[in-house]
This record gives sequence, C-alpha cells and structure tokens, in this order.
Amino acid sequence: MNQVPNALAGALRELGLGPNDDVLIHSDSSLAMELSGADWWDDAFEYQVTAIREVIGTDGTLLVPTFNYDFCEGKPYSETKSRSQVGMFTNYVLDMPAALRSFHPIFSFAALGARSGDLLTTRSNSSFGDGSVFENLYDADAKLLFLNVSFEFCTFVHFAEQRIGVDYRYLKDFTGQVTQNGQTREDTFDFYVRYLDRTVDTYFGRLERALRESGHMRSVLIAGEELLLTSTRAVYDTAAELLSRDRYSLLKQPPVMQ
Repeated sequence: MNQVPNALAGALRELGLGPNDDVLIHSDSSLAMELSGADWWDDAFEYQVTAIREVIGTDGTLLVPTFNYDFCEGKPYSETKSRSQVGMFTNYVLDMPAALRSFHPIFSFAALGARSGDLLTTRSNSSFGDGSVFENLYDADAKLLFLNVSFEFCTFVHFAEQRIGVDYRYLKDFTGQVTQNGQTREDTFDFYVRYLDRTVDTYFGRLERALRESGHMRSVLIAGEELLLTSTRAVYDTAAELLSRDRYSLLKQPPVMQ
C-alpha cells in the first residue's frame, strides 16, 4: 500500500480534533482509500483508524454506529452475531480485537479507547432516551465527525428530538428475542419513530447552517472532500433553539396527513 501517513491526521487536527477527545464517526471510507493509496478496503479502514487514534491519543475514544434494524422486523438479535447495517467500516471496527460493543438490538455502537466502557454502558432499553448511549455521548459532550459524508447522517439529532419533544415522532415498543452474554431472552426496547400516516421528511440543513454560523461546526477540505466536526452539546443546544422558534425546523416541511 502506497500510504501517505499523516494526510488525514493533519486534516483532523486542523479541523479541531485533538488528544483525549471522544469522537463518534460517520464516514465514507472512499476518501481514506484515496489518501492511503490502498488497493483493499481493509487497508483503507486501517489507515482511517490509525489516523484518528493518532490524533485523539491513548486517552481518547473512537466510536462508530453499528445499527441493525432487523429487530424491528421481528428477527432475533445477537450481540456477537448480528452485524452492523450501516457500512463496512463500522463492521471493521466492530471486528477489531480491542473493540467493545454496547448492547441494544437496534442502536448499538462499537468503540476503541480509554472510555469505551463508560460510553457504551446502557442503563435502560431506550434507543435515544434516558440511559442510552446517546445520553452518554451528550453527557460527555463527545465530538461528532462527518468524514466525507453529509451532516444528514447525524443520528444524534433524534436524541434531541426525543428529549425536547416533537409532535411528528412517538415512542414505539419492539419486543423480540435477544442474546446477550450467551443468554437468550425476550425483551422490549423503545424507538422514537416517525408517524407513518403523515409526511415526515428529515432535513438538517437549517441546523447545519446555524452550527456553521455560530462557529460550533468546523470544516476542512482534503482531496476535494469535506470533513465536518461538531459536538453533541452544540447539536442539542442549537436544535433546541431552532425548535423553540419553529417546531418543524428539522423537517423539509411541516407534516402533511397522507
């Protein structure tokens, strides 16, 4: 592999990522493939992980989503066998020997680093609510990194929607078979879902613009692609302000009954 060792790491430092940061990553690893000169995806993934961990250091924590939506369709979930459905890179991190995974049949996360255990410990069966990993990320004011992907991938916004309360989503329980620590049981988990009898089209453009204008979102270009960095508290506080002025500010348009 014809690797350029510090190209991505340098861009991340310029972006504002630094030592001791806890960072949740949403990414398109085609950029890492280009920067590293890799011929195989695993080499690109290794380059990406290495760059991020070089920047955050041994006291930082790297997190990726390992979401799987099969449980919502009545299929059993296993913490060790159910794969992430949100990208090859997330499964690469999940399979790393040092990685930990939070337990949730829909919204799990994998993490590497100093605070993995603290950030991945859940205290409820909620997807986005109290006791969830999303709440842990909020409490830690974790960084949110968008590496060659749109801010529209910011799942953390749903934590803000649930805690603040919006009228186009509601809590729905999903019950099914889960396997944890080798033990199988039936359990129920909630999910703050959108109403299906009306149009609910998410749109985070106004939120992104407000974050950029306030200086709470930074961006850099590398190889013609954009990297974005913000934080969970900044996203929450800005979303709360927007929703206080317009309850549909996180949608393309007000919901319409179908």
